[in-house]
Amino acid sequence: MEWAKHILSQVYIIRCNHEDEISKAGYDVSLASKNLEDFYLEKQRGI
Repeated sequence: MEWAKHILSQVYIIRCNHEDEISKAGYDVSLASKNLEDFYLEKQRGI
């Protein structure tokens, strides 16, 4: 039950969204996920 107490203690932590800052810095999550998908598919095929 210690794990449940720990989880419940985290409920009131204020979370910040930095999505705009990340996008403005030039990071594109859609492109990054596509690149990772391609990378692992190539590894699976043995290329």
